[in-house]
Amino acid sequence: MKFRLESILTLKKNVEQMRKKELADAYAQKNFLVNKEVNLQRKDNELSQQLVQELSGAVNPSAITQVNHYKKQIVKDLEKVHLAVAQAEKNIVKKQENLVDAMKDRKILENLKEIHREQVQYEMLQEEQKLIDEIVGYRYIKSSEEEGNS
Repeated sequence: MKFRLESILTLKKNVEQMRKKELADAYAQKNFLVNKEVNLQRKDNELSQQLVQELSGAVNPSAITQVNHYKKQIVKDLEKVHLAVAQAEKNIVKKQENLVDAMKDRKILENLKEIHREQVQYEMLQEEQKLIDEIVGYRYIKSSEEEGNS
């Protein structure tokens, strides 16, 4: 006997796989942003060192202004990336919750399928026992008739 909800179970498994992929994509996005943040932080440190070097030697106001403007832009970019990382972390939490829900749905249907399988197995065992009882009864009647004829 076929499980009536098999197609829904298959759908739930597909949804779960999709949620796993979405979570993996969210982690990849966060890692990309974290790497970008690290690179910007490194660039900011390099610019700070360059600014110190510019100030320690002969002072060139245009070079200092240029480095300072670039450093300000890097700081703005760092703030944006930091906010994006925070948003990516929130997105990961949301994707994890979605995955947990999908896993629960799949597990519920798998449990129902297992219960159905056990019921079918029990019914088949009952049918088999009934058939065995009929065969035994038939043989008993047959042997009684043969003894009566002898």
